[in-house]
Amino acid sequence: MAEIFISYSSKDIDWVSNLAKHLESDGFDIWWDRKLNTGSLFLDEINKKLQESSVVLVIWSDFSMESRWVQGEVQEAYNSNKQTVPVFLKKIKLKIPHNTVQVLSMENWTGEKDELYKSLKSTLLKKLKISQETSESERVKIDGFQETVRVNIRGKNYYVSVPLIHNEKRLENLLLQLEKQRSLLKLSLSQMKQAYIDKVYLKKLPVMVNHDSPIQQAILSHLLIQNLIPVIQLRGGKADFKKSETLHVKLRVEIMINTAEKVAHIERSKFGLLYAIKKRFCQLCMKICK
Repeated sequence: MAEIFISYSSKDIDWVSNLAKHLESDGFDIWWDRKLNTGSLFLDEINKKLQESSVVLVIWSDFSMESRWVQGEVQEAYNSNKQTVPVFLKKIKLKIPHNTVQVLSMENWTGEKDELYKSLKSTLLKKLKISQETSESERVKIDGFQETVRVNIRGKNYYVSVPLIHNEKRLENLLLQLEKQRSLLKLSLSQMKQAYIDKVYLKKLPVMVNHDSPIQQAILSHLLIQNLIPVIQLRGGKADFKKSETLHVKLRVEIMINTAEKVAHIERSKFGLLYAIKKRFCQLCMKICK
């Protein structure tokens, strides 16, 4: 059973191969997909080795950021509460949830056992020690959530705790979760529209306007969708990102709010026009009756 699972893009294989060679020479027990058994079901074996590992070493580059396999492996590591050690082969802008943890930059690594390599080695040893000392059940009990995200929407901070995606073995249940979150996003949009109507047109008191709840639900659902799809893909399921689901959560939710407000304006304008026509018609009828 390998201690360290390496998640990387095959386009970075030369760099990763050199790193793996050094780690093995220093006594680390590692696994990466070059060790796949001939004739094995590679998806099943990758999942098995990832679950058996204590630490997941993630190699971030332009290529791995675009790799659905790397995204899926990292998300699976998060879901399983694995200790992760992310490193930059090349510094890039990471997306949520990957940008919530510190990343060791190895852009200037010489390929030898230099100071950067020693820093990585030290970090791996610390993570292995933590993994050995902390049982899986204890980690779940302590953490409970994958992360708490702060998103600023129109100058107001929203704090949303993103729950761990259960280590669901059935692909069908993951697909159902995905559809559920997409439905909740549609519901959030409808609630945003109603909240705007209540506030602007019906002049309800602030305490009677459901404004924050749909925004928080939209943030949560968007983040869960971004987490679910790579896991579904890794497990062989068919799930693709819609264009809006690839956006940063802040941009996605602000677009939703703007859309809700525009739709509310259009609907109320039509309502106002119909009311005016009806009122004028009644006035004309009264004149005729007189």
